[in-house]
Amino acid sequence: EAITAANTNSEFGGCPAGSAGEIDTILLSSGTYTLTILGTELPDDMNISGDLDIRSSLNLRGVGMNLSTIQAPGLDRVLSVVGTHTVTIMDLSLSHGLPISGPGGGLYNDQGTVTLNRVKVSDNLTPAGDGCAGIYNNGSMSIRSSNVAGNTVSMDNVLTGNQYGGGICNFPSANMTIDDTTISANSAGDLEDVTALTSDIFAGNGGGIYNAGSLTVTRSLIRDNAAGDMDGFGSLDPYCVHGGYGGGIYNSSVMIINNSTIYGNRAGTSKAP
Repeated sequence: EAITAANTNSEFGGCPAGSAGEIDTILLSSGTYTLTILGTELPDDMNISGDLDIRSSLNLRGVGMNLSTIQAPGLDRVLSVVGTHTVTIMDLSLSHGLPISGPGGGLYNDQGTVTLNRVKVSDNLTPAGDGCAGIYNNGSMSIRSSNVAGNTVSMDNVLTGNQYGGGICNFPSANMTIDDTTISANSAGDLEDVTALTSDIFAGNGGGIYNAGSLTVTRSLIRDNAAGDMDGFGSLDPYCVHGGYGGGIYNSSVMIINNSTIYGNRAGTSKAP
């Protein structure tokens, strides 16, 4: 109700109308806010079902990353930012999202300018065949003093090539800065029961971060993340199967890392049946 009132600048569900031309603020007290309306197979970007769709510039503020939680237990992703809006999310947690389809179990940013301050993005999933379990960024994003942990791309047995990015995905033409943040215990997608017939096959790349855009990481900790494993595979010469690359970070574009620690991450393995 509060997000719809902000999106439409109209009173809705007892919430006062948002202000046209200004950045509205929604304040969350301590507690767990559980989404209850099941998402639909066709994406809904109008904040009617499933996830919370932010379609205007907005500040969303809790009282602490371990005190205010928005969760979507298996119903859909938690939050989407739709369009070129300026959104700041702070002092709360986004957890247990699972999109009906597509990436970004915790947060999906499509073209917005998004800042996360003291935000925990944890224990989110994506369905088989889709990646980016914690955060999907296709805009501009700044992550500060936050925690991205325990997000998992689900195992697949179909060769979609989308199993990458357990914790964070930063897409081509997108830019992201990460400061004073911990990215831990995330995992890219495993593959099972597949056969390499016409090309090499890879399990999910980038357990902690998958970067195909512009990324700067400063004073951050990237630990104990895992790329995807390959299990129960077959192959036809000369083609091969591979565990995923980049347990901590998989980078195919522009990346700068300053004063950070990367340890305990694991690339993917391949186990024959």
